[in-house]
Amino acid sequence: MPQSAFAITVEYPDIEALLAALHAGGPDLRMKQAGQGAVAQLCTEDGNPVVSLEAPRYIQVPGETARLLGDVVHRDGPLWWTEVRASTAVPEAQRLAASIAGRLAALLDGVTWPSEAAAHTEVVTLPAVGTHPSPGDGDGVLAEADVLTDQSAVILYDIPVLAVTTWLTELLRTTEQTGRHLYLVTPSSARLTLAARTVLDRAAARWVIRDPGAGYYDGLSGMVLSWRDGHFTPVTDPSPTVAEAFRPPAGGAVELSYLAWGKKAQMFQPAVDQLIFADDLVKSGVPSSAICFEQKNHFGADVDVQVRDSAGEVYAYQLKHLNNPADPVNEITRVKYLGQLEKAEVHHRILLVDGGQGTKADWISRGYYDRPLELEQGWRVRDGKPIVRYGEPVTFVIRLEDGNLVIPPGRQLDPEGKL
Repeated sequence: MPQSAFAITVEYPDIEALLAALHAGGPDLRMKQAGQGAVAQLCTEDGNPVVSLEAPRYIQVPGETARLLGDVVHRDGPLWWTEVRASTAVPEAQRLAASIAGRLAALLDGVTWPSEAAAHTEVVTLPAVGTHPSPGDGDGVLAEADVLTDQSAVILYDIPVLAVTTWLTELLRTTEQTGRHLYLVTPSSARLTLAARTVLDRAAARWVIRDPGAGYYDGLSGMVLSWRDGHFTPVTDPSPTVAEAFRPPAGGAVELSYLAWGKKAQMFQPAVDQLIFADDLVKSGVPSSAICFEQKNHFGADVDVQVRDSAGEVYAYQLKHLNNPADPVNEITRVKYLGQLEKAEVHHRILLVDGGQGTKADWISRGYYDRPLELEQGWRVRDGKPIVRYGEPVTFVIRLEDGNLVIPPGRQLDPEGKL
């Protein structure tokens, strides 16, 4: 369970300031690099990391610092954000991380955060040997995993804000290379930066909230999770459930503009898109208990909304928005999107595309209809032999100015036949 202290500074942490901060560990610890040189680590003689100092990140988006940190920082201008991550395998590592952050703040006109880190500038002497072993397998960043199985790597991350750091990107890269799914488990009070939300949405990873009253649930969809067969999986018995802690308080429900696929209305950010689309499905007659969000149960699969009909057939949807690209077909047929849907073990795979320019006749005349159709047909045959699949290849539903263009036509797109 890595724990972090942060230095939020006005001045850039140059090499002299970083070295002065790292000397808080005294003369007995060794230093090495990780993350292709973007992370400096203080280690014991046997190579176990004690603290890791991330490369400073520059925050210049107005209001972002206040959104993440509240009123801790009284400047809204550009600031430098430096994370010092402590290993829980060493009892004094947290005090050392707080000292490194405190030194940076003192040298560079800044503050430390969170307040409970009790920042200071004292030297923290640690034994050069004899630290507790890491729970991971010792291979790079996976050595920091709290639980490591053949299928997954679990990190218990006790931190108020989860940001995209070199450590996180190394974790994502390493787990993908080893065929594992990454689970980042945080308290319910944790927040994600926009970059972290985007990265986790596109990777074989899940943000898991640990709540004393609700147990574990998905931080993006609210689906209740359980640990089963070496990984987290949604609880589906008797039906998928949204954690009570994820629901709005009584009388505090949020009013959302609806999105009906038979009408022209622009889609919003991904999480809201999913909720609005699910609401439309419920209005069409689909039971709410049959709808799941953010399903990534199979390695490499990524489904925004998933529906199971009364016969047991499963519909998987991804929602994408076109922002007037030069080649819209190239945009919607990216391997990144189609591969995530293709790997989902479902019966029907549908890519819902909003923001298309022109009419159905325009797309057909420009060849935009033929190219996805050829691609879809190519999935059925490889080297002259039919490909056996769990379900159908991807169906494209593209909302245009005069209605929906379905490629290929004639497929069942939802349980109630409303799309």
